[in-house]
Amino acid sequence: MSSRNSIDKDEKMRVCIIGDSNSNAHQIENNSLWNIKDLYWYPLLKLDLEILPIAFVRNNTKRILTMSDFFIKNANSNIFIIQIGVNDITSDFLNNDKIINKIYRFQRKTKMGKWLINYLYKSRKNKINSLEFENNLKKIINLIKKYNNVKKFIFLSIPYGIKEKNEYVVKYNEILNKISIENNGVFLNYFYDQKKDSSLIRDELHYSKKLHDRISEKLIEIISIECNIEK
Repeated sequence: MSSRNSIDKDEKMRVCIIGDSNSNAHQIENNSLWNIKDLYWYPLLKLDLEILPIAFVRNNTKRILTMSDFFIKNANSNIFIIQIGVNDITSDFLNNDKIINKIYRFQRKTKMGKWLINYLYKSRKNKINSLEFENNLKKIINLIKKYNNVKKFIFLSIPYGIKEKNEYVVKYNEILNKISIENNGVFLNYFYDQKKDSSLIRDELHYSKKLHDRISEKLIEIISIECNIEK
């Protein structure tokens, strides 16, 4: 892969995580925070790697590009984990309407609340359509290659979530897989595992603690082999 800088063989490898709330210690129930030690990337520290998490709540590909001048140009990393997409397929209407947000927050577990949220996910257009999503990803990858000495790209799948939206999740995961193949990367698709096993789902948008652990194990395996790092 092309790169701007060379990395000294004795220099510690650096892993950059670009993601949304699934990669971020975000607020959950009772105003508490998802423990940073439970995130899938935290166990990578055992490989004696430098970890650079660039993850924000409600992050999407458009926001990544908007902030690329600072974050991507200064990442100085060799391995990039790309965990993005759930907010690209989220309805603009659902995000911006205060009344719907309140219904989502307080009624999403009721029968009527679930019906309404599912209807809105199904009927409203995506925030970022599939073509823009793919083009944004390509731009992100090209920027990363331009400013970093990349050894490996690893892509994580968009979570299994609201039933009526999963046709989009499948489509956007296929785009992630396509971009991964084009860049000799690895795509870890846990969508179908989550569909079969509800213990891998924390809610409509997030990986469960069990899935974070599973992803960690796979990342440690991949990075150890690809970068000749001892576990």
